[in-house]
Amino acid sequence: MPRFCGNCGKPAGDSEKFCAGCGAALPEVAQVSSPVETAAENIPQQPAAAQTQPAAGFNSFGQNNQAFNDPGAAAPQAGAVPGVSPASAAAGAIKKLNPVPLIIGAAAIILVIVAIVIVSRLTRFEKIDAKDLVDVDFYGPDGYGECYAQLDVDPYFASAEYDIEYEDFSITKGGEEYDKIKYSPYFAEKKSKLEDAYKKAKSGSDAKDMRDALLNTNKKTDTFSITVKPSKSSGLKNGDKVTVEVKYDEEDLKEANIKLTNTKFEVEVKGLAEAETIDAFDGFAPKFTGLDGNGELEYSTTNSKFDFVTYYLEEGSSYNLSNGDELKFSASLYVSDTHPLDEKDSSKGVWFTYEGKVYVWPYDGTSATQSFKVDGLTPLEEIDPTDEIVLEYESASPFLNVSAKLKDGSKIADDVYLNVDGGYDHKYKIGDKVKVLVSTYSSLANNGYKLKGTPNADGYYEYEIPVADNAPRYVDNGIAKEVDEGIAKEVKNQETSLKQDLQGSSYYKGLSIDSKVKKITKLEKLDSYISVNDITEYESLGWSSYVNYYSNIYKVDCKLEKGNATIYVVMSFKDVIKNEDGTFSMNDYVDLSAYEKKEEAVEAVKGVEGYTVTNVKDCEADAAAPSSAAPEEPAETADSAAETQPAESEAPAETSAPEAESAAETSAETEKEEAKDESKADEKADAKDDSKAA
Repeated sequence: MPRFCGNCGKPAGDSEKFCAGCGAALPEVAQVSSPVETAAENIPQQPAAAQTQPAAGFNSFGQNNQAFNDPGAAAPQAGAVPGVSPASAAAGAIKKLNPVPLIIGAAAIILVIVAIVIVSRLTRFEKIDAKDLVDVDFYGPDGYGECYAQLDVDPYFASAEYDIEYEDFSITKGGEEYDKIKYSPYFAEKKSKLEDAYKKAKSGSDAKDMRDALLNTNKKTDTFSITVKPSKSSGLKNGDKVTVEVKYDEEDLKEANIKLTNTKFEVEVKGLAEAETIDAFDGFAPKFTGLDGNGELEYSTTNSKFDFVTYYLEEGSSYNLSNGDELKFSASLYVSDTHPLDEKDSSKGVWFTYEGKVYVWPYDGTSATQSFKVDGLTPLEEIDPTDEIVLEYESASPFLNVSAKLKDGSKIADDVYLNVDGGYDHKYKIGDKVKVLVSTYSSLANNGYKLKGTPNADGYYEYEIPVADNAPRYVDNGIAKEVDEGIAKEVKNQETSLKQDLQGSSYYKGLSIDSKVKKITKLEKLDSYISVNDITEYESLGWSSYVNYYSNIYKVDCKLEKGNATIYVVMSFKDVIKNEDGTFSMNDYVDLSAYEKKEEAVEAVKGVEGYTVTNVKDCEADAAAPSSAAPEEPAETADSAAETQPAESEAPAETSAPEAESAAETSAETEKEEAKDESKADEKADAKDDSKAA
């Protein structure tokens, strides 16, 4: 009977084991027991010959090969069981050999085995909270504290057992006694303690192996492989939060059946001490005795309050001193262990502990210097020219020209000569120090005076005089809010001029208007801006450059001959200066420009190259500057009030001032009402025109 490959369908011989077409293994031809046997209990006994009839005509599934391979062929009769067809017998055989229950059972067994393996693998790990392996300590003064975070290992044990030189900050920084310090039980030296710590260890030796895995060392750096890193290690204050991260090799610890949890945790800074900040020259007071020009110095080399601070004279002489001489002293710190307040900036100083108390030394290095001027010697009458010198100014800050003179009536006016060093070559601003050079005539000493200080190599006494706060200054952000009131009259004049120029015009300052302006219905100031030139060197200013602009932006509502229009006008005052007396002055020429949109007006002000532009609303008034408010004008008199009234309603000469004021107010109200009526009439007319147009 022919055979076929179950993979590709190619015919195959009975003796072939592999398909010639695809190479797949072919099932062997098997002798299958007669289906009669599957129903032996229900079928009457047949002759032996019938029962032992070979089933060569059936395939391995109990099916007739001829019927399987050739459905049209008749089934063989030999060996047939009466009442039982070969097909039903084959079906019975297949039912008996159903593999599904066996497969399900096998799968269930496999799942159980896998679950057991997984549970076994998960529960074999020793889970350790990383926080229990770490020592986190805080030392130093509150605000400058230091954080030390590392594995909590006995340093002597680390050195002996693992050959790691390990500093324990609890001892070296905190000053605790060694026998009182407790270390992590996971790093214990005794096996009995290790067994208590490692619950998954099967023995003391197993627990030791786990400890050794945690304390594996990096041979290149001679440090432990597990590292501990705080998020911030200096500049700490009580209450700060520091995040500590423990880094490790997860695969290495897995081999030792260890898993670390909570490897990143937060610690609150506590226990930082209140520190006393040292003033190096607190209590130090050199004494000078003798006559001016022949004085002597006396001082103590130790500090009465801090015995770890000593003094010595660094520059100057102890003899032949004159009043005004300058001596420089050095204060030195003598302590053995200091810590920087800022690891990145040594100039901020150090902190240290001395006799159980924490101190801050706020100086760069272990020495601080301070200069002292010689005084107290019996002198000629000493004159301080800085009290006699007056600075005179031209232009305005920050481009001031400065000269100097003595006050009227000065008693040394005939004995000295003044000169400003670079007075016209250098441009000054408010707050600058002006170096005034003073030379003396011999008459100064003859008249019983001497100048304070010591002359330089050229024989000049040098004095620094600050430019006064009320010196002329170009308006900037600091005083911009004062300008509105300071130039109010000029602004009012320009607003009036603006209205007059617009009236009857269809073209204004570069802007075309739809038709002629019939009336200005509203003039509203939106914002004021101060624009300050970015150039700080006077020599870089061009002849046509301005130091500042003070610009007002207006919204102007216009009633046109045909319809309405709104335009935006920029009014800019140039080189606005606040004078010494608090008044304001400016360039005579005022810029006016008009725009169709507000955004265009704002851009015209803010978009000027080379200037820093700020809305005056955002400017901070200069608190140090004296008030520049303009003096109040006297109240309007009855006569002037009367003059403002129309001729037909002129108040009698004997009318009192209050009555005149009342009349003026009534007139103003009347004008407002008339304006409203006129506006309404215009609106009605416009509406009527619009209606006709529609």
